[in-house]
Amino acid sequence: MEVVPVPRFALFSPIALLTLSVLAATTIQAQDFRAKLTVTVTDPSGLAIPKATLELTSVSTTEMLPATTNDTGVYTYLFLTPGNYSLKATAPGFKVAVRSGIALQSYQASGVDLKLEVGGVTDSVTVADEGVLLQTETADGLPGPIIGAATMQGGW
Repeated sequence: MEVVPVPRFALFSPIALLTLSVLAATTIQAQDFRAKLTVTVTDPSGLAIPKATLELTSVSTTEMLPATTNDTGVYTYLFLTPGNYSLKATAPGFKVAVRSGIALQSYQASGVDLKLEVGGVTDSVTVADEGVLLQTETADGLPGPIIGAATMQGGW
């Protein structure tokens, strides 16, 4: 019986191929320029409104992205093209809420909190340019001074 040697690279090629695939996928994902927007819908007392209907509309393209909040009143829009958007939220027993002036930048992860007021579906509340969006995943753009260790030790 003749023993045929197996080349060393043949044993590791499936592992190497899998490793390269994972690294390539991670690199491609890390280079994504698009934005992310997390929407939280609550009632006037701050309780979540599950199954609220959302409509995120791009101002420049008029493309409308429909969605429904989960059981905690939250929905996250992923892979949004940077630009200006408006958001409409509806739920049975509540007034329609519209938020305009949502400006998303490249690589930005932001959050919008909408409080729906009790009322009929024919009533609506419009909020325009409510201010700066919440930066939900970075500390960039936070107002105020940074408190260092020396300040903490002396003042507390």
